[in-house]
Amino acid sequence: SVVTVFTSHDIEALAVRNVYELMNFVPGFQSVLGEFVSGHQKLQSRGVYLDSGYVLFLVDGVRVNEASFGQAGVYSPYLDLALAEKVEIIRGPGSALYGSNAFLGVVNIITKKSNLVTLEVGEQGHKRLVAGFTKDVAEGELSVNTVFVKGDGESFTITSPNDVESRAPVSVAAPYDHQQLTLGWQGKSSQLGYKLDRHVLDGFVNLEGYHPDNYYESQNQYLNAGYFGRWNRQTQYDVAVEFADHQIESAGFILGADLPPWSHDF
Repeated sequence: SVVTVFTSHDIEALAVRNVYELMNFVPGFQSVLGEFVSGHQKLQSRGVYLDSGYVLFLVDGVRVNEASFGQAGVYSPYLDLALAEKVEIIRGPGSALYGSNAFLGVVNIITKKSNLVTLEVGEQGHKRLVAGFTKDVAEGELSVNTVFVKGDGESFTITSPNDVESRAPVSVAAPYDHQQLTLGWQGKSSQLGYKLDRHVLDGFVNLEGYHPDNYYESQNQYLNAGYFGRWNRQTQYDVAVEFADHQIESAGFILGADLPPWSHDF
């Protein structure tokens, strides 16, 4: 397979925070703003819109794609790269090895196993806290990674869809709140992992533009366990169990009240 690899130094040099922004630097891939559900980034690969989830996203080998849409971005529109040791992207079919959703590519985010704390403050109320912790526990390595990102969103002027008569421009912003927690333990022949991410986007811009009632919130939890060993010198075995729980609430503007038969924005 053709593979593109970004190290943590590459990610820092490109000044990208989100894995979907990083995809714009991968040959044959493009990430664009869209969707009615959350205004999240939509992937394209060689001119094909990937609404059916044809790219598999993994974090330390654990599947992030959910079952209903098949995409990672619908439920997890923000996957922070501050704690990424490297990102590996297979630019082509990988379903034979990785299963469903890997039809056009595979993205694996490998997190750092180190002790660090960073705080970032910027314009529009932007705040970002990143913390990592690792320690030898019970003949294995325990790692804890957390990311908190919050801000008021970039302010811009736009015509309000509610004001049909005057179409007066208004100043708006789209606040965001992202939280991620990853716990992992790696032993000689077994591993355990837990991942939680939560996302809130208010007043986001979707395919039809801005609406003040656009609202999105999702929470995702992942559990995984694995055991691996050898029966003999020629034969090895791997046993893996994964569980994911996704919850989502969303409202996105589709049609304005000035389009019959709608009496209210839809």
